Amino acid sequence: MNTVSSSKMTAIGMTEYSPEEILGFLSRSGQINFNDVEQEMKNSKIEQILREKHPYKIYQSKDGRWNTFIKDSKRKNGRKHIAKSSLESLREYLYELYTGVTKREWNDDVTLRMLYPKWLESKSKETDADTYILRLKCTWNTFYEKDPIVDAPLADLDLITLRDWANTMIGEHKLTRKKYYNMTVIFRQAMEYAVDKGIIEENLFNRVKINRGRFVPVHKKRGSTEVFSKEDDEAFQKVAWDDYYNGRHTSQPLIPLAILFCFQTGLRVGEICSLRYSDISEDGEFIIVSSFLRQTTKEVVDHTKGAFGDREVELTDEAKRIIALATAKQKELGASTNGFIFSCTDRPVGYGTMRKMNEKYCRKAGIDYKSHHKIRKTVASKMLDDGINPDYIRLFLGQEDILTTWGHYLYDRRTIDENRKMLNKALSEDDPEKE
Repeated sequence: MNTVSSSKMTAIGMTEYSPEEILGFLSRSGQINFNDVEQEMKNSKIEQILREKHPYKIYQSKDGRWNTFIKDSKRKNGRKHIAKSSLESLREYLYELYTGVTKREWNDDVTLRMLYPKWLESKSKETDADTYILRLKCTWNTFYEKDPIVDAPLADLDLITLRDWANTMIGEHKLTRKKYYNMTVIFRQAMEYAVDKGIIEENLFNRVKINRGRFVPVHKKRGSTEVFSKEDDEAFQKVAWDDYYNGRHTSQPLIPLAILFCFQTGLRVGEICSLRYSDISEDGEFIIVSSFLRQTTKEVVDHTKGAFGDREVELTDEAKRIIALATAKQKELGASTNGFIFSCTDRPVGYGTMRKMNEKYCRKAGIDYKSHHKIRKTVASKMLDDGINPDYIRLFLGQEDILTTWGHYLYDRRTIDENRKMLNKALSEDDPEKE
């Protein structure tokens, strides 16, 4: 193979080929990558800008973020703190700042009202729980929408202002500690988002401390408001069975069975709606709960609500009978159901239909309205009444923490008279003088 000396090559290049032709040849032959060259040139430019224009130190803090300062005449100390998640993003920020290559997304007058939609959009990408996003929207409408603080620049909010606002909200809305935490999620996380965006230096809400005595004490609700009593349970189910056998619902005739099935399994309403025959175990003894119907989008997703994951729910004899009745009714009607157990169409039954029927049955039974969620609590409490281990109840309901089961799902279903009789029986002692 013949070789050409560098001096001769230089001479040839200078006399026969233009610089553009040489670069084009090197690029096509794979000996040079223009993207790499461009990035190297940009890196060199950044280094030059930092040396000539940026007087502050760049350092990494204990939380892993990269920090520096920029000049800001509006601030008392004449500088503004900047923090980014990576060194590359910080250098890119400074490059854009000093060269004016791109316009900054936010200015120093950003308010919570301006930031909230962007934060909510980012938050929605972190979760599949559409009900959580709905709760955030409701929280905004209830606590933030009309409050003047959401129109104040975030950079102007100091610790005292935030603490006074938090204490005022607790007093005005009679917040328990849990309700306060849920209410302040928006402020706390949106300000953290603002820190990541370089809008503010620090999330001061993390430093807001509330005296525990300010919170409204939590008292567990009475069973009479949270679960069906034995009499109410019997009356409600009688109305539902009458409704099913009278066949009043031509479009969704299996809704009564779906609600009655809840009393046998304690499934969430979205889990009931999405149940398919393929979810029944091969031996017919269990339902494998592995999906639920989203309330907002009306789509069936292939995972359950919460972090517990898929679970097996044992079927009682009554639950098996209800499934058999649903199957027979679908065959009688020649319904095309897409495999859904409690539907007579190719779509699952909906939240709204279940709720309306629940309200109707409570009204006809002459009892106060209790939601589907309270049917779930009733199932758990009935299991406890019959001596079933609370940890089995937890697994049956699909809950990770036994404290959740104890604190929010297990209630006393007995009447005052029943408890009084049991109390007298338990504490009375034989008196020898009665003889």
